[in-house]
Amino acid sequence: MFVNNPELLLTMYHDLEVTAQNGESKIIKSFSSGELFFHSIFNKFWGNYLNKQSVVIQPTVYSDKTTFLNWEVSTKFLNAGTNDEGNTDILSLAYDNPALYQATVVQKYGDTIGEMYRKIWENTEAKLMRIAARYNQEQKMATGTDPGLGYVDVLNRLNES
Repeated sequence: MFVNNPELLLTMYHDLEVTAQNGESKIIKSFSSGELFFHSIFNKFWGNYLNKQSVVIQPTVYSDKTTFLNWEVSTKFLNAGTNDEGNTDILSLAYDNPALYQATVVQKYGDTIGEMYRKIWENTEAKLMRIAARYNQEQKMATGTDPGLGYVDVLNRLNES
């Protein structure tokens, strides 16, 4: 989703210490699973949404299981069929118009995945063309003749040998 919309990612930070339901501040490794759940849902998700109209997601946890990476993400990013691009709040839309919400999210997800695969393919194809050019150059040096092969033919020849 951030491939086409890097502005959605407002900030990144680590959770090293958090505040529990009772207001006590602790380091993460001493939290119970219930306290971590409360912190994730109430502090990071709903607290941010209600105060800042953003949500915090946790894309990963470091292998030591004591340091969490957090991304603060804007909830105002979908056009949602209005002339108000960037001003439609996704969570409000989910409540107000579930059908439009679903169609918009599916479209945004599809656009993002499509763009990601397009960029991956462009990079892969560029690398394959460099391999083909190098193969053709080496063949010309060895035989005196440039075979002028595209990457598909080069890959087939390399697989045969």
